[in-house]
Amino acid sequence: MGKIIQKFVTFSIIDFIAIYFGIKYIPEVHITSGTEKLIMFCITLALINVLIKPLLDFIFKPIIWLTLGIFSLVLNMIIIKVANNLTPVLTIPNTLALVKLALLISIVNMIIT
Repeated sequence: MGKIIQKFVTFSIIDFIAIYFGIKYIPEVHITSGTEKLIMFCITLALINVLIKPLLDFIFKPIIWLTLGIFSLVLNMIIIKVANNLTPVLTIPNTLALVKLALLISIVNMIIT
């Protein structure tokens, strides 16, 4: 149980840092609410990453292998979209901006963890 909480806290902090850089350096992505809502969005994203993403990775493992990991980026895009629908904080106008944000979050997660 302690490992799950540790992963959750780690993902929350990492996601906050990555989304902050995404808002700052991706011109299409904008924040619509305050910092408190952004923190809630990061907590929602971390919950999905800790609880649901391992199951999705297991289910779609053959597709991820066939696409050499690119489908993992698609899963990250879906997770970001779901988290943004649950706590609408970010304005992501098109798919290219969503790809950039998902790629940035994936790279930051890979570097830090």
